[in-house]
Amino acid sequence: MITFSAKESGVLGVRIARGVLNQSWQPSQLQQAALAGEYDFLRLKLPSNDEQVFVKLDALGMHYCIHSILVRNSVAISEAHSKLLRDLRINFELFDGSQELAMKQLVKDSWGARTAINYYNPNFRHWVSYEQEMEGSAAYACEFNYSLDPTMPNWIVKLDGKPIGFVLGKVSDEGFEGIMYSILPEYRGHNYAEDIMMFLKKWCFEQGIATFYNDVVFQNMPSLKSIVTESIVPIETYLNVTISSLLGTTKLPVLEFEVTEKPQNLLQWIVAHEHHWVGAAFTLKSINAAINSETLNTATKLWVSVPINDTDRKTILIRATKQGSSIGVVYLNYLV
Repeated sequence: MITFSAKESGVLGVRIARGVLNQSWQPSQLQQAALAGEYDFLRLKLPSNDEQVFVKLDALGMHYCIHSILVRNSVAISEAHSKLLRDLRINFELFDGSQELAMKQLVKDSWGARTAINYYNPNFRHWVSYEQEMEGSAAYACEFNYSLDPTMPNWIVKLDGKPIGFVLGKVSDEGFEGIMYSILPEYRGHNYAEDIMMFLKKWCFEQGIATFYNDVVFQNMPSLKSIVTESIVPIETYLNVTISSLLGTTKLPVLEFEVTEKPQNLLQWIVAHEHHWVGAAFTLKSINAAINSETLNTATKLWVSVPINDTDRKTILIRATKQGSSIGVVYLNYLV
């Protein structure tokens, strides 16, 4: 149902799983998978024609954010795709891991400028900065390595020997799915996407793959235009969803972060940081501290536990730890 994204999680410091669910997915099964994997965030594609999709999402008891609509497109590969209509202006070099630094930089320089994809997700941004997420996306792209797994090819796109973009995908029983691709901003507007699509369809024919398909963000008009130009037919739409299982009523929601400053005044520090934990609808009523600033100064980590299942009250627990052992707690009591 969902797959752990190891490199991405390692970079971001939170456990992330990815997956594409069909219309028959059930909240209980997804809950069990999330809990079994101890995932903090799930990045999922859900079929938009599922009339119960919001009922199911609400039944998870987890925060979620729907940030884009994806158009899934498909084309049946035929012998005609083995013949290029014209000479390609760009070259494709299979990624084997040796060019990891170059690959990561390509992802950050090209993917980072695509605002339709790099949405602002308030449930995610509390723990992961934009820069970290770009690092995570780059690490995720590097998981696609043909030399380690032939079903996960990844190409660096080159023009006159210079890297100008990347394209990667995955082979499955359904066919070949184009998962991520982008061109550096300064090389856009020259229809290189058409060259990429022609190359991928020719590659699919050579590999004996019957179907090519990919997802395009609905707001990404240039990519949608290239899809139409290449006679790749839209077949269905998906909702691109991030689920914060970290903040779920089904498990103790705990946010962990390193102490990067030594607060001289515990109350001032809490007030300065509370926007990370509490929405605008809540008002701080009291602080019950079983810890003082001196003790807090010796902590190596803070654990913030934020229950979200109360309708009119929210109690936040801040637990300070040193070398894995608790050295004190603070309770923050909020009312709607």
